[in-house]
Amino acid sequence: MKRSPLIAVLLLAITMTATALHGQRRAPDLPPVFDDEIGTGVRLVEADFAAPALAVWSVLPSVLLDLGIEPQVDTTRTGVMGNNRIITPLVAGERTRNFVTCGNDVGPGLANMFRTRLNLVVQVAPEGESTHTFIRLVGTGRTVIGSGSDAIQCITTGRLEQRIIDGITAELTAYGVLKQSAGTASAP
Repeated sequence: MKRSPLIAVLLLAITMTATALHGQRRAPDLPPVFDDEIGTGVRLVEADFAAPALAVWSVLPSVLLDLGIEPQVDTTRTGVMGNNRIITPLVAGERTRNFVTCGNDVGPGLANMFRTRLNLVVQVAPEGESTHTFIRLVGTGRTVIGSGSDAIQCITTGRLEQRIIDGITAELTAYGVLKQSAGTASAP
């Protein structure tokens, strides 16, 4: 009867998977990263706000503008705003390299050696009387010198997403809309 330990292990695995999946949130409808999407190492930063989704949505454009990001609304999806073509070397008053790492095992300082194109997406989703947001920042880099024409993936450090969350929190607090501070959770 060697089957009973195997069955017990399978039942335990199924139970644990169902519990883990039940507790995990999923972004309902984020647009693709780029038309020429590369890589799969996309990090999603999530935040909850004790404020209505309409309030979060209404302060988001000014938060993005304060960070030097021109807000664009995705009219094909509900509650999605961001900018899919950030090509400036400065974001939020800092060098782009402070917000992304490019290539394999390359630190933030070397991100400056690439021309980076960033893609920022913020999705605002109502959850009862509160709001849940999903923030995704990814990029591609191309070498500034040399003949390299292939794009490499740049992955967020999480700093810009935190600045966005802090900006939303500050704006909602200033307007007296936020009932309590935001909490963040990251998912790789």
